Amino acid sequence: MGCSHQLAHFNTVLRPEEHLIGLLGRHHLFSGFRTYKNALKGISTDVSMQHPNAIDRPLYKDLYKQFGQGESYKEFLKANTLFGVYEPFIPANIEITGNKLLMPNMAYTFKYNHEWRFCAECINEDTENGIIPYFRLEHQLPTMTICHKHAKGLFVFCDPCREQFKGFERHSYPIGTTCRYCGSEQEPIDTFVDADVIWLQNSMLRLMKGEVEIPNLELIKQAYQRELGLYKHEGGFTLKQRDFNRSIQKKLDNYFDPRFYRALFNNCDKENQAKRTPSLHFYSVMFKENVVFSPVVHLLIIRMLFGDIDNIPKIS
Repeated sequence: MGCSHQLAHFNTVLRPEEHLIGLLGRHHLFSGFRTYKNALKGISTDVSMQHPNAIDRPLYKDLYKQFGQGESYKEFLKANTLFGVYEPFIPANIEITGNKLLMPNMAYTFKYNHEWRFCAECINEDTENGIIPYFRLEHQLPTMTICHKHAKGLFVFCDPCREQFKGFERHSYPIGTTCRYCGSEQEPIDTFVDADVIWLQNSMLRLMKGEVEIPNLELIKQAYQRELGLYKHEGGFTLKQRDFNRSIQKKLDNYFDPRFYRALFNNCDKENQAKRTPSLHFYSVMFKENVVFSPVVHLLIIRMLFGDIDNIPKIS
């Protein structure tokens, strides 16, 4: 539940292309409160699971009341969260109202989804401009490992220290490539890059920035079904149909470079011939109701079936 009473005082402002939750970390830094939770008193009671990949939550609605400029709630989310990249893949009957926490299905299976990523070059530019470094929206996109501006690998906080100093209050702003706790020099995250990685990251950027329009989720699912000849059967499948379903799943499981899967997923099998991850289950994505799957899952299916977002066939 969020806070609906008077507007709270903020010790900072929302930066251009900044994620809303990054603003709260900086507010905590400047507020003088010992804990992050105490710093949010009077702002919101929605303080758990503060990861960038939340689609909707009461906290966002509370901040909309603080920083909205007359635009709709959804437009506010598009400008200040990752909502734009998730919106096309949200079932029509799921309302975006800020009443409850909404996360994509199996979000934990994607690497870095729950970690705040930053670019060393962006930090240097912030410092040169005399401002506290902050977390860019684009860097928090699922599977994003490269800065869209500088084409250099992104960083996350030191892994051992992140485990020792749990809690977002320790991550109020990106300080650079030297760990603030142990002093060790950090390396960029996964360096594997191929044409599919670049396509996936560019496609999410296009979606987030509203540079491309795609059909709604129901029509996308129909396009999948028509392309594959895979339709739901209420009474179950024949042996031949089950074999057909398995062959389609196997094609997806082996469509991309094994290193591609390992760069994206936490739960990817390590064997060259066993790359399947439960997050990429064709039948669930096409027929499971009232579930939001990560845009990554849909984009990989689109890549395999149609080659590009722009090639999704129109279904009347």
